[in-house]
Amino acid sequence: MKDEKELVAKTLIEELKKEEFEFTDDKGNPLIINEKGSLGLLAVGYKGLAALRNTRARNNYTSKNTFISAEKQKNEKA
Repeated sequence: MKDEKELVAKTLIEELKKEEFEFTDDKGNPLIINEKGSLGLLAVGYKGLAALRNTRARNNYTSKNTFISAEKQKNEKA
């Protein structure tokens, strides 16, 4: 059951990565997604998170938290 849930989650995440979500202002001008994120993107839900992740992926953005998490995982494996 756990493997099935992981497969479903991975599949959904991969599908979201393929989508290009664009957000516009009231005049139809595209909004720039800040790589650090925003409360507004979180409030939009999965579309906001997908847009943020796509922007980060295009710009090879890594946060300090990502680095800390990677270092923690590396130390746990050792």
